Amino acid sequence: MKNREQYIAVGAVAVAEAYNIFRSFDYYKQFFTSFGLFSGGIYAIQEMFSMLFLLFQLTLIIVFFAADGEYQDKTYKLLRFMFLMSFFLYIPYTLYIYIFKAREVFTNNDTAIMIKHSIGVVISFVCTALFLRARPRSQPEKIDLANYELVNYTSTGHRFVHRLIDALFILPIFFFWGRILDVNNQYVLQLVFVLVYLVYCFVAELLFRQTLGKIATNSCVTTIGTEYSAGRILVRTLARLIPFDAFSFLFKRNWHDTTSDTSVVYVNSWEKAFDESNMTDTAAVAK
Repeated sequence: MKNREQYIAVGAVAVAEAYNIFRSFDYYKQFFTSFGLFSGGIYAIQEMFSMLFLLFQLTLIIVFFAADGEYQDKTYKLLRFMFLMSFFLYIPYTLYIYIFKAREVFTNNDTAIMIKHSIGVVISFVCTALFLRARPRSQPEKIDLANYELVNYTSTGHRFVHRLIDALFILPIFFFWGRILDVNNQYVLQLVFVLVYLVYCFVAELLFRQTLGKIATNSCVTTIGTEYSAGRILVRTLARLIPFDAFSFLFKRNWHDTTSDTSVVYVNSWEKAFDESNMTDTAAVAK
């Protein structure tokens, strides 16, 4: 049943992307004709990253339908994460336009264009609902490491990989918000980047227990002696504001971990030194 739901979700995304390409055909034609550099500056960089994201997403869709078993599930997991996180990080602007600027936007733009855009928004909401319903089989559960004696913590090298991949993922989103807010001051731009990064970390670790970087290294966030909750992840997220926290992993301090009683470990690397259920089964057999 779940596998069928995954097929429906990915199929819906394929339809959504095909529709977006169709209604923006002239833009994509111009982009590839001029190699995406027709605008110059930060806007051009955003266009390049957004196009790479689209191409990667289309590749994942093709791979999902071509693959099967564990490889298909991992592809679905990656596609689901990227789509949902992009939706959550871009949707505030869309809601703002439709709630507070609807009359102005619909008055100043061609009706046909706005109808096409509205259809695209509706399709995105449908895809989001389908993805939220159909979880991948490999999605990590909420784990309290206090219940396990043996665990394999994520290495310092992989922590660096997390930082790099996550930064690359949010870069076009940061450029988008910087352009929408019309920010020119470098200090304000840094603040925008921090805010986008914090929202990304909070939503990703709350919903998925993973960021994109952690998915790449098969790692996940766990708690230590406390419940995995929104409040706990919020503390973990805000602790990233501690000066030089971004470099604390190099010294194996991981301040946002220790402050929030959380940690990052490899998925399914936790186990009990003595499994009571197995001991009970062994005792029963002996009798």
